[in-house]
Amino acid sequence: MTPHQCICHCFPPSHTVGQAFDDKKAFGGIYADDALAHLTTEAYAVFAESNGLYPGVFPAVRKFEAEVVQMSMSVLGGDKECCGVMTSGGTESIFLAMKSYRSEAREKGIEHAEIVAPSSVHPAFDKACDILGMKLKKVEVGSDLRAHVKNMKKAITARTIALVGSAPSFPHGVLDPIAMLAEIAKASGVGLHVDACYGGFLLPFLRKEGRIREDFDLRVSGVTSISADLHKYGMAPKGSSVLLWRGRERRRRHFFVCTDWSGGLYASPGFRGSHPGGVVAGTWAAMVGTGREGYTRAAMVAQQSLDDIRQYIEGIDGLEVLGEKEHSSLGVLAFNSVHPSLPILEVADEMEKKGWAVTRLQRPACMQVQAALRQGSTFASAFAADLKVAVEVVKKNKKEGKQEEGLAGIYGLAGTLPDRQTVGDILYSYLDSLYKL
Repeated sequence: MTPHQCICHCFPPSHTVGQAFDDKKAFGGIYADDALAHLTTEAYAVFAESNGLYPGVFPAVRKFEAEVVQMSMSVLGGDKECCGVMTSGGTESIFLAMKSYRSEAREKGIEHAEIVAPSSVHPAFDKACDILGMKLKKVEVGSDLRAHVKNMKKAITARTIALVGSAPSFPHGVLDPIAMLAEIAKASGVGLHVDACYGGFLLPFLRKEGRIREDFDLRVSGVTSISADLHKYGMAPKGSSVLLWRGRERRRRHFFVCTDWSGGLYASPGFRGSHPGGVVAGTWAAMVGTGREGYTRAAMVAQQSLDDIRQYIEGIDGLEVLGEKEHSSLGVLAFNSVHPSLPILEVADEMEKKGWAVTRLQRPACMQVQAALRQGSTFASAFAADLKVAVEVVKKNKKEGKQEEGLAGIYGLAGTLPDRQTVGDILYSYLDSLYKL
């Protein structure tokens, strides 16, 4: 058996993805349709053996990377004062931003810097602050699930170096009031990082079509940095994000150089040394191949699906969509139950029985659904039809006193346990299990 035959035998197509993904009932973080995925895969293959660490050896990769950053700035409101870098994903983009703000704090004589963020902010900020020895002060969001501007202002101290806002927040798809946060950031002399990792290549095109009205990016004076994942609504290969800055000095603070290594002079713009040229080439191909019109169409297809699902849910007795429509359900929609007799996590169990790979959230307990171009325009009606049946099944089971077996009990318990260390220990065990054969 040849190596190629061996690989094909070990990984037949039926084992690479689940049935739910094939049926477009699982989101799986995949955004592009088949045609664009084929284009980016071809570009990736051409540069599969290239390494962005060696721009002199692979000049095309360097050029692609610079153009990806430039195109990203044009989408996200950058001007001639702005600059950026390409990273491996949202976590690295956020990490580098926090590293830069920490360096700025130290230059100002602040040894233990603080970041003020809404409670809905992505855990990547927790991770970055934990590694960098910074304090992340989380402020509870308002009743509309948006960042509570007044309370975030109160949380600013002499140690605060930056605020954070989401565009949108990942749990509920809510756009924080970025312009208002920018005003208090400027008045307080601190930075403002916008986490647009999820919506960076969605919201600009929804704004263009009038679905949202607020500015949230570098167009807003007071926004000093923004992260945006290209491997989400940018529809690029996985491992592609950008971090954009207002001012080159801030970017320089996360550059790394070593001048006295015996191996020669060493410099890297971010956390990585070697980085795959295939991802860079695939990202460039996705952006050029899609263009502004293509991104606008993809954004509207995805958002229309969610807007349709919202309308369907509003017509189902007992369910409620979280967040105000004008500022929420952007790329992701979260909903819960308004009746104790309709446990939302049991509804999630019923949806899984129908083949849907659903996402369960906590605090509050709710369900989440995401949409992208690859799922097409019929996704919403299919989801809504099964959801309506699932709700009726749960109501009937409760009326008859049936005890359902599923994940509802596990997720419900995990969300309410006051001892979060116990929940953390469970998650550590889960991570260990991923490496067992």
